[in-house]
Amino acid sequence: MQTSRAFACGFGFRENVGEATSQGIEIEYNASVTDAITLSLGGAYMNSELDQDVPNLNAEKGDQAPFVPEFTFNGSAEYRFPIGAERDGYAWLNLQHVGERNTEFDTESANNKKMNSYELVNLRVGMLWGRYDISLFANNLTDSRGVLRALGRPPFDPDARIRVQPRTIGLSLRGAF
Repeated sequence: MQTSRAFACGFGFRENVGEATSQGIEIEYNASVTDAITLSLGGAYMNSELDQDVPNLNAEKGDQAPFVPEFTFNGSAEYRFPIGAERDGYAWLNLQHVGERNTEFDTESANNKKMNSYELVNLRVGMLWGRYDISLFANNLTDSRGVLRALGRPPFDPDARIRVQPRTIGLSLRGAF
């Protein structure tokens, strides 16, 4: 595993941190509740930590690895219904959760940036007509400002955040060939 190390002057470099272990579990469940309703649930627990002390990073055995959420979750529901002899309508709703993370092993470090947990909600309603699919969608319906990556190491790099894509509403037309 590698991480960034910064000098007091602001310059830094990448270095190996020694050994770390990542263990966890991921579960996914899909069910056709009826001919019209399909549900999907998934989640993961991840424990990713150092196996030894890394004094130059002020990191100790058992510290959590940066950027790795302990918990993630997703769920979706789809409802399909007939709209005539050759067309089906559908509505699909999805929820995604990403747990909090840090940017450093040492969460007390001045360089550490905590990234809070966030949720995304996505919605799609549409019609299937033969080999075509036309739909109206809203991704990130609640306009979450979730942080994918926190950046910044003084004195040269200003604090910055790479955020999830803002609410996006659109029309989609797909065809299978």
